[in-house]
Amino acid sequence: MGNGPRLTANPYAPHPTTSIAAPHAAPGATVGLLLMLVSGIALILGSITTWISVSAGTSGLFSLGGFHIAGTATTNGVDPAISTLIGINGYLTLTGGAVVLLFAGLMMVTDEVSIRIVGCFFAVATLGLAIYAVVRLVQKINAAHPLHGTTIGIGWGVIVVLGAAVIATLVTIAELTRSR
Repeated sequence: MGNGPRLTANPYAPHPTTSIAAPHAAPGATVGLLLMLVSGIALILGSITTWISVSAGTSGLFSLGGFHIAGTATTNGVDPAISTLIGINGYLTLTGGAVVLLFAGLMMVTDEVSIRIVGCFFAVATLGLAIYAVVRLVQKINAAHPLHGTTIGIGWGVIVVLGAAVIATLVTIAELTRSR
């Protein structure tokens, strides 16, 4: 007769399949996804730290009773002055970092392609914001006319944001293209 158990007396009824598909294992914490987690944390930290630094030497900004005082000042990414200066601020890249963290965690527990596509979209969008921030800051710094002995430079925080966004984007692209 037939192969497998019959659930009906009808000999023409289709036979049920007895094979059970093995569940796919979750991808787990790969090196790439751990890098993505670190990138999300770095995006958050870089967003709230120095984006512009100003330092005055002995003949710079500060003078007190004939004595010249060296000094430094910094502006962080979430300072309202940054929004006025370049049109965006660290809150956007901070949000991007939080989303990158979220999707890194999701990619560790599921192998869904849709999660990787959306994660890649947010990583690329955060990279775009970081590139825009760095370019606009460099433009504004180059257009500034500081006093003699004063230097204005791009802060380390926005550089961290750019580097972390690059790494997150590369990891999500690698996750999209890896064979399953």
